[in-house]
Amino acid sequence: MLIALPRSENCGSCGARRLGFCGALPSAEVDALAMIKHAARDYPAGAELYRQGERSRNYFIVISGWVMQYTSLDSGEQHVRDFALPGEMIGFKGGADQIMRHSAQCLTASRICALPADRIREHMARSLPFAARMVDMLAGRETRANDHAVNIGARSARDRVSHFLVELFQRVHHRLPQRPGDAVSLPLTLTHIGLALGLTHVHVSRTLRSLREQNVLQFSRHRLEVLDPAALGHIVGFDLSGPEARERQAHATSGAGLP
Repeated sequence: MLIALPRSENCGSCGARRLGFCGALPSAEVDALAMIKHAARDYPAGAELYRQGERSRNYFIVISGWVMQYTSLDSGEQHVRDFALPGEMIGFKGGADQIMRHSAQCLTASRICALPADRIREHMARSLPFAARMVDMLAGRETRANDHAVNIGARSARDRVSHFLVELFQRVHHRLPQRPGDAVSLPLTLTHIGLALGLTHVHVSRTLRSLREQNVLQFSRHRLEVLDPAALGHIVGFDLSGPEARERQAHATSGAGLP
C-alpha cells in the first residue's frame, strides 16, 4: 500500500511559490490560499492522487515531481492526457457530480498540496484576482489540449515526437532549446511517450533512433539532448531562436504550452 506522508510547509517557502499557478498570484491571494489548503504530502512514485470514475473533493498543486494524467478506455487501453509539472494545478472535474473523468498517478516521488474544491469555488466568488488567475490557467490548459489534439491527429510520428519533446523542454526550462547540447531530464519511458502520442513504444523507439541518426536529438536514460536546434526547429515549423520563438515563449509563460 502506498502511503502519503504529511509535511508542514509555509506557502512563502514552498518550492512552487514562484511557479505555475501560484507564481502569478499576488501575495495576499497566496496568504488566502494558505488558509484553505491541506498540509502538503509526500507521495512515492506510483501513488495515485485520484482515479477515473471515483469522486474527488480536492484540487491538487504539484510542488515537486511529475504527475501523469491518463484516461482508461473500455478496451483496457490507456491514453495519457498530460503530464503535470511543479507549480501546476490538476484535479478538475467534468461535471457537478465530482466524478473524475481521468486518473492521476505520480511518475516520480512527488510533493502535493491538496485544496478543497468547495473552498476554492467560494474564494473565486469573493476574489476577482483569484478568479481571473483560474480563468487564465484554464484557458492556457485548453490551448495546450488543443495543440495535443492537433499533434496526434494531423502530424507524422516524427513531427509528433519532436513537438512533444520541445514542449516538455520548454515547460521544464521555461525557454526553448537554442544551443547544441541543450538538455533536460524527463522521467518518461518510451511507453509513456507512446501513450501520449497514440504510438506504440516500438514506433517511438524507431522515430527517436531516426532523429538521433539525423543528428537532431537524442533521448536516452531519461535525458533529452538537442543536437541541432536549427534542424529541430525546421521539424516543428519555426526558428527556435527567432522572433516567433520569443512570442511562443511569452505565450507559454501563461501556462498554455507550445502552440
